[in-house]
Amino acid sequence: MRLTCCSLLLITALLAPGCTGEGAGGTDSDTEPGESQSTTDAPETSSTSDTANSTGDSLTPLCDGSQDLRLAWTLDGGGLIRADFEREVGFYYLYVRGDCHYWLLPYAKPPEVPAFETLTGALDEAAEQALMERVQYGAWDELAGCWPEPGGADVSTTIVHDGHSEGMVVCVGECPAAPDPVRALSNSMRDAFAELALSAAPLDDAPMRVLATPALPEQASATAVAWTVALDLAAVAVPEDDFVHQGMSTLIDDPTTAAALRAFRLEHGDAMADFFEFYVETPGGDFYEVYVRDALPFEDAAGLIPRPGVIGC
Repeated sequence: MRLTCCSLLLITALLAPGCTGEGAGGTDSDTEPGESQSTTDAPETSSTSDTANSTGDSLTPLCDGSQDLRLAWTLDGGGLIRADFEREVGFYYLYVRGDCHYWLLPYAKPPEVPAFETLTGALDEAAEQALMERVQYGAWDELAGCWPEPGGADVSTTIVHDGHSEGMVVCVGECPAAPDPVRALSNSMRDAFAELALSAAPLDDAPMRVLATPALPEQASATAVAWTVALDLAAVAVPEDDFVHQGMSTLIDDPTTAAALRAFRLEHGDAMADFFEFYVETPGGDFYEVYVRDALPFEDAAGLIPRPGVIGC
């Protein structure tokens, strides 16, 4: 097994700040490791009247009625992980579409919801305005940019963007020199996600992504579980040299197979949540290291969500 690590200080828009190796993302000791269309009816689009922020400036409406990505709020980077698949769309994330639908992977969920299961919901007008004010949506002229933590290495990175503008708000670690609203974004993420999780539900019928690589019997046989999904892993597996990089997973959009992957994740959620040394044995006696996650509607063909700019501190 290969573990690698790379710098967080300069990454392109399509790359999550990244290391690969074992462990959880972020520096908060309380955090655990860094879809297609929802079937939930969308609420009526919020009023397009301006929302005032704390300074009296007007904020651009978040929900414009479109099918476009309107807000991305993610926790990236930090720590050692096995494969970038774990955080290629964020260790934890919130993505909001123009019709007010959102996709959320919060820090904590109710006990009955498996770890790393994406939730989905819809913002009402009050929730939309509260979220806009929390992230200073549309008022980023003085906030956009990469705010570093001097001397920080392999620290968590909070990123906020609107999916189409050139600017992003990036807080690396504690970003001590950043304006107060930027540091507030990082500090309030856990609570904001927890609030939205209360009005969200798991995805039941959306596509999944699976990442697999062959494993040697001496690596896997002692801990491997039976692979019970009717999916030929040999057809989707990638070499280990590719496995550790982002964009290497396979989209599973067959509803029956996607449901079976969700059931498998539910059965083995605690072990799979580590994204490290989770092995399966196929009915034919072959061994694979396998991870799965929910697919998101904003992903490109490689399963990545492009960003509008370059992160560099």
